[in-house]
Amino acid sequence: MDLASLTSPTINIPLSKHVHNHSIGCTAINSVGMTNTSIRLLIR
Repeated sequence: MDLASLTSPTINIPLSKHVHNHSIGCTAINSVGMTNTSIRLLIR
């Protein structure tokens, strides 16, 4: 029981960081995509 309680936080912290970085990357890619599409519409 003690080992599980000690190892679970160490496993959860990297996962939460990975999800956080993934969400930031997705929002950055989406914003770049939106700017690219808006620029294309302006050029037309």
